[in-house]
Amino acid sequence: MKTLVPGIHVLLVLPLAAATLNVRIFQKATQCPGMVLKTQLRVNATYEFSGKLQCAANCPPDAGCRSFIYDPTTKRCTMGTQASSANCSNMESAAGYEHYDLTSSCQNGGTIRVDGSCSCPAGYLGRNCSTIMRDCNHGYFLANYRKDGIYTIMPEMASKPFDVYCRMIVNPRTYILNRQDNTLSFARSWNDYKNGFGDVSTPEYWLGLNNIHAITASNDYEMRIRIRTLQDDLKEQVYSHFAVADEANFYRLTFDPAVIAGPLGDSLSPSNGAHFSTPDKDNDDNSDLHCASRHQAGWWFKGDNCTLGNPTGPFLLPAKDLRAGIPNEAFWTVSMGNTAPYKLYMYLVNHQDYTS
Repeated sequence: MKTLVPGIHVLLVLPLAAATLNVRIFQKATQCPGMVLKTQLRVNATYEFSGKLQCAANCPPDAGCRSFIYDPTTKRCTMGTQASSANCSNMESAAGYEHYDLTSSCQNGGTIRVDGSCSCPAGYLGRNCSTIMRDCNHGYFLANYRKDGIYTIMPEMASKPFDVYCRMIVNPRTYILNRQDNTLSFARSWNDYKNGFGDVSTPEYWLGLNNIHAITASNDYEMRIRIRTLQDDLKEQVYSHFAVADEANFYRLTFDPAVIAGPLGDSLSPSNGAHFSTPDKDNDDNSDLHCASRHQAGWWFKGDNCTLGNPTGPFLLPAKDLRAGIPNEAFWTVSMGNTAPYKLYMYLVNHQDYTS
């Protein structure tokens, strides 16, 4: 089926099998009046059709067609291997002829380049930008993303896409918690921790338990936590096979119990198997104490001692690098002892090589 969109400069081609082919739009190169694609960039053949709609229908992007030149007098057209450039550098004067560019082979906001390939927005990949990357590692291998920043991902277990911050320089990282400047309160409700809060483009945010579950239920991940002190000392601890269950299971935390202690020390193992708790929802298996209220945070609290680490507790940022020694502050007691955290990051690493 072929239809002319209202307006004299745009042609819309609807394929007969719309379920298997993309709608194609051709737009007249109005930025280059009286010009068409240079001769050496055209297919060396001229076709005679009943009009420009048939020319458009016979310009398949899969065969490398990116534009066509139409002669209204003879109703002949020639296919082009490039679209017109913004500055008309690949065009030449040809009075009486019309040049139309393929503009819609790219999906999800992608834009077509002069050579006909798609420039995809961050997080999208594939020939037509039709695929959303599953995590930062997926985009690193399949779309060659190498720039740190905000990307849209859609893990296999997610119901809809969402944005994450990716560190792409080395060992692609999908960040789930970021605390850098103490501008955001983490004493939040169950719904806040469930859906996420803050903005992934800022130094302070929680990605959300639903999103963390969707990521970790879709593949095998390491979770790495890093803490930086006032003296700029950076320490890390790694947890393998890190996974968070769904809300029906109160976002139960599991990871490989064979933890190898790193420079930061292991303050999370007592929480292995714990359900998530917030000040307004107590799931800590401690009938005598509401751990989340005591620590003013949302976390995987468990048992009589609640936790050895409180990454989402209030950042007090003491001037002398030492904790206040109270429950409602951020801390990570193993290895750090009474040293207060000044910056804290949690991120997921997937070691799958998607190119293999």
